[in-house]
Amino acid sequence: MAERLGVSQSVVSEVESASKSVSMDLLERYSDALKVKMSNLVFFAEELESIPNPSRGKTIVAKRVLEFLDRIAPNDKADA
Repeated sequence: MAERLGVSQSVVSEVESASKSVSMDLLERYSDALKVKMSNLVFFAEELESIPNPSRGKTIVAKRVLEFLDRIAPNDKADA
């Protein structure tokens, strides 16, 4: 995935663990790579903001978002 996004693996890991904020440019790259509308990705980000305990909630939701994206873009796994 890092290669498809044009970033290092550490950047992808930081984003997935919610320890790094995502720029609009990187969000657009994820959108293109996963063939998912940016608005869907932004929706998930907005949902994270509404969770009372952000650190635990972000981890749980981030994991579910990644699982969801894996299901809707199964062909991307072969390219990652």
